[in-house]
Amino acid sequence: MPGPMMHGYDDRGTYGMRGDGAMGPGMMHPGMMGSGMMGQGMIYGMPGRYDQEITPDQVREMLQRRLDWHGNPRLKLGEIKPTEHGEILADIVTREGSLVQRLAIDRRTGALRQVD
Repeated sequence: MPGPMMHGYDDRGTYGMRGDGAMGPGMMHPGMMGSGMMGQGMIYGMPGRYDQEITPDQVREMLQRRLDWHGNPRLKLGEIKPTEHGEILADIVTREGSLVQRLAIDRRTGALRQVD
């Protein structure tokens, strides 16, 4: 099941969702349509390229911007914590604290995946 936020990237490696919240060319990249818009594992887009490891604070900032962009007042960020496996776990919860979605972010690549 797709999560509350999605975006894509184009074949030049740039994200389809620009920093200003507007949609770029990657939003309708061929093959991006299908089950759940982008399919399982593509909930938040493709991994980026980073010179250094991503921190939990950077994950919080990125996910908060995406939540703000979607404008759903019933969702907020929950716990964000690093794991011993090189990932950062991030929870999206309701205002009451019920888990909506748990994401695992690779600290080296920025790849996001839904954790069941």
